[in-house]
Order: sequence, then C-alpha cells, then structure tokens
Amino acid sequence: MGLKNIKTDNSKLTDLKSSYITLWHNTSCDFPDFNYKINYFNKLLNEREIEKCSKKLAKKIKIIPQCQSEKDLLSANIFTLIEKLESKIIGKNKSLIRFFSGKGYANITEQFIAEVKKFDSNMHFYDIFQAIRNVWIMNSIQLLFNIDVKMTDSIFSYSMLYPYSDNYLDDVNITSLEKKEFNNRFKAWLYDDKIQPKSQLEECIYKLVQRIKKEFPSHKYPQVSQSLIAIHAAQEKSMFQQAVNTPSENEILNISFEKGGTSVMADGYLVKGNLSVAEQEFLFSYGLLLQLIDDLQDVKEDLASDNLTIFSHRVTKGNLNEITNKLLRYIEVVFSQAKIIYTSETLKLKEIIQYSCKMMIIEAISKNKELYTKTYLKKIEQYSHVRLPYYQKLQRKLRVQYTEKELNNIFTAFSQQCS
Repeated sequence: MGLKNIKTDNSKLTDLKSSYITLWHNTSCDFPDFNYKINYFNKLLNEREIEKCSKKLAKKIKIIPQCQSEKDLLSANIFTLIEKLESKIIGKNKSLIRFFSGKGYANITEQFIAEVKKFDSNMHFYDIFQAIRNVWIMNSIQLLFNIDVKMTDSIFSYSMLYPYSDNYLDDVNITSLEKKEFNNRFKAWLYDDKIQPKSQLEECIYKLVQRIKKEFPSHKYPQVSQSLIAIHAAQEKSMFQQAVNTPSENEILNISFEKGGTSVMADGYLVKGNLSVAEQEFLFSYGLLLQLIDDLQDVKEDLASDNLTIFSHRVTKGNLNEITNKLLRYIEVVFSQAKIIYTSETLKLKEIIQYSCKMMIIEAISKNKELYTKTYLKKIEQYSHVRLPYYQKLQRKLRVQYTEKELNNIFTAFSQQCS
C-alpha cells in the first residue's frame, strides 16, 4: 500500500475528541470523594518504614550471589523489600507489583532490556525506562482484551520509538527546520515510502517502523497504519502548541486529547490489529487521562517553556485547586462509562489503573505545591499514605542510578517470585 492509499479516520477522531471534551466540561470541580483517610501518625510510620526498606534494598541489590541457593534467597529478600516499600507508599491492599509481575510483566521487562542491548547497546537506562513504561501499557491492553501477555516485535518497536523521537524533538540544539524535515521523513516511512534515513538515529527509527510493518502490513491492517499516522499528526500539532496566540481552553484540550488519545489507541492497534468501537473509545479515554496527568506533573516546566496545556493555561488565572478536582472526578466518570466487557481479572486491572491515576495526581500536587492553596494541600494530604513533602524526598531516592548488576538482581527477583 502506497502513500496515497492510507487515510486517517478524521471523522471518528473528531467525534472522540468532541465527546470527551464535552464530558470534561460537564464534570464537577467539587472536591472528589475518597473512601479512606490516613492519619498523620500513620504517615510518619509509613515514611519511617520506607527509609528502613530503602536502606536495606540499597545493600541487597549490590550483593553478587555465588550459587543458585544464594540467588534464590536474594531474590526473595529483594522482592519482599520492594513489596513492603510499595505497601507503605500506596497501601497494603493495592499491590500493583505482585499483580503485574504475576501476569508476566517482569519476564517481559527482562526480555525487553535484553532486546534493547542487541538493538542499541548505547541507549541510556533512563531512555530504556521511558520505553518500558509504554511496554507495560501495551501489556495492560493485552490483559484488558484477554490476550496472552507477551513481547512482540510491534510492542518492542513502538515503545522504542518514544525515546528516539522525543529526545530528538526536545533537543534545543536542533533547529526547527531540521525537526520539520525529520518529521517529514518519519511520516513518509509510516506511509510506506522508502526515503533514506539521514543519520544513525533515523536509521534506528526506520528499522523500528519496518519491524512494525512486517508484523502488520498496511494492506492487511490499514487501521494500524492509520493509528500510527494519527499519533504522528497529533505530535506535530503539539509541537506548535506554544505558538498559538491566546488559544481557548477547547483548542488546548483538543490538541492534548488528540495527542494522548491517539497514542494509546495506537498501542491497542499494535496489540490487536483491529479494534471495536468500544475498544477505540476506551483506549482513547485512557490515553487522554495519561496525557492530562503528565501535563499536571509537568506544569511548571511547561510554564517555563511557554508550552500551553490546560494546566499551564489555567495557572496564569489562579490556583489549580478546582481543575485538579475536575481531573480526579473525570477519572471516575471516564472509567464508569467504559463499554468494554470486564472479567474478574480485567476488572481488577481497571481498579488498579484508576487507583494509580489518583496516586500520580497526588504526587503531582506535591511536586507543584506552590500552585495550590494551603487549605487544599492540607485537605488532599489526608488521602496520601505519606506527607506531601515526602514525595520529593522519595523521588530523589528513586532517581539513584543503578548499575546493570543491581538492576539484574531486581528483575530476577520479580521473575522468580512471580513465576
């Protein structure tokens, strides 16, 4: 299939954006309902346990086991410490680690890292982790759609495209013209054009696109090609988001929803090949929620770089209290309206995703506390398992650069304990 024969379904995309923007406007800004409160004393206890576990974990992951029995014991100890850490951060009954590792995520993560080393041995671990995040999202989609959780060429390739393209487009040393020309070549490859790559980075991107095309040929899976073209178009629009003069909130939401929604829809197509209307709607909504949370997390950076999002736009008019309430409530509304069929396992996954979204928002509030009133911060902190300022200390701990041996010990622990 050539350049002229692939078209994106703009009418469907327009309808999705319009529907979810209307839903956003109709969502209340009142403080959301939480089913629990964590008192101050228990927050302090949780923080103390996190400190203890962190120190123990830092020592354990440096150990080099000499035999299989030592390796097994080390794996059990590491997994126990990480589980305990998690329980003190998000609560005892919300173990994401055991749920996801038990579904094969840890093994897939090991496979992915091994494949990255073959494909690009120079890739920085931060970039690998960025790609792994998308692998996990695609694994979650496999679970939701009752597909065996496994690594595929398309999951590997699409996830690897994120760090390559994002790093290039975010590089301030590269001119706008160079970025535009790069985007044009990238688009041509998505349309099955054989334009030659201009650099080693472009060669990597070209190879990844070809791996996707091999698994999902355009003539057999036109919706896959359409979804890739749609996310590329959305990313192009978002590049020029800061150039728009006095945009309305609807215009800002339009771009953000399209970027987030098309990204996770593409994940879905690359997992399944074709999607029902209900599946398209769910994945689009899941993607836009992740985009909104990212935008909230990065609001100060976006303000500094004049990048317009709904949060960087709103903060110029006041605090973020009400719009954050709206986002928390919007999560509940979106998931309650999902029309996909749930099994007991996928229902558990849905609950985990919802809860994780809320935890990410509370962490984002702590990061951007200057943009909220003191009264609001005090109120929202009641529903956090640690004090809000502690999140920043926790982030610093998690940013520690681990060696390859230490990471191998962590992933081995997950694989062995949840196999």
